[in-house]
Amino acid sequence: MLVKIETKEGTTQHDTNAIKNADARLSAEVLVRKVSTLEILREALQIANVVHRKSLEDICASAPESLIEAPEQSEEE
Repeated sequence: MLVKIETKEGTTQHDTNAIKNADARLSAEVLVRKVSTLEILREALQIANVVHRKSLEDICASAPESLIEAPEQSEEE
């Protein structure tokens, strides 16, 4: 499995299939799958966040009675 690792120093590429230690190779492959799953979940959460925020905005925009006017500041402030 080919993996790109980005750090402050730059990007490196690795082939986990080339790892000689079987335990380390298996661990690397499991971690690649976990990271991939977390990336998918992060993207799904971002999409859900945008959709829910838009729905809330639509509901509030269609209910003008929910609008709270900002208090006017006096000239003394």
